[in-house]
Amino acid sequence: MTRAGAAPFAYADAPLEAFERSLRQPRLRAEADVFVADSGERLEGWVQVDLEPGIRRAVASLGVDTDLDAVMLRSRLLRIAHEHAKEEGANVMHVPVAAPDDLMRMAAGSIGLTPARVYVQMEYHPAPAYLKGDRRPLPDGFSPRPMDGLGEAARLTNLQNAAFEGMWGFAPNNVEEIEAKLGLPGQGPGQVLFLDASDGDVSDGDVSDGDHPDGRTVAYVWTKFEPSKGMSVGHVGMVGVHPDYRGRGLGEVVTANGIRLLRDQGAGVVKLEVDRDNKPARRIYRELGFRPVSETTWYELRLTPA
Repeated sequence: MTRAGAAPFAYADAPLEAFERSLRQPRLRAEADVFVADSGERLEGWVQVDLEPGIRRAVASLGVDTDLDAVMLRSRLLRIAHEHAKEEGANVMHVPVAAPDDLMRMAAGSIGLTPARVYVQMEYHPAPAYLKGDRRPLPDGFSPRPMDGLGEAARLTNLQNAAFEGMWGFAPNNVEEIEAKLGLPGQGPGQVLFLDASDGDVSDGDVSDGDHPDGRTVAYVWTKFEPSKGMSVGHVGMVGVHPDYRGRGLGEVVTANGIRLLRDQGAGVVKLEVDRDNKPARRIYRELGFRPVSETTWYELRLTPA
């Protein structure tokens, strides 16, 4: 993977240990869902098939040694992923392809994958704290706070599933899956910020799993921090607002809090990815100072009739 330009967990104190942990995520069976191209002397490529039974989707990610002229190898790996996804009962397979990766785009087209969705990668270089460029006024009745350890994994799970229900490509998570992801380097509970509604501003709906002393949790931002001796990188991974609380500017507020968290940790750049068709979210990120830098196209192949 390092030779292919995708060194896993290079920022972690123990990259190999972290990578092994990622291969033990609840949805992934590494010995069944990861395939490698073995030349007999060394591995030349791999494909990983992440299965999402809840929405009957398979996501294939792959890489090939950059020293190889590997259009055919990429196509072969995608065909292996295709057959595995069908055998596992998936209805659709998705493959993300970065904009400049023409070889991957050709390989995707060679087995019938077609463009389905485009995501925009955006970046922000945090300004010094005293400039307050990423500060947003907190609406009355709401208060931000850090996640209180793994004991709040169920709260995070319920809120995330409610916030993203029905959105393209989102597969509902369970508590075990959330806990496993929180155990990966740079993504732990300390990287999650919640926004609570005070008792006087709580709707009748069930917003989260149990009550918090400050009220109900109605929004969150889940960040990732990758330390480096050069420029450390922060990621805004997930920003979610409970459907009952949309339209109040909470997404912008909680994102701003996430940016400040990453800046205070030492991030020289903050990155995120957003659906190109999600105009409200793109507007929020632009107003916070993010600028588009690249795009990723998600290719799709139906495995059964729609």
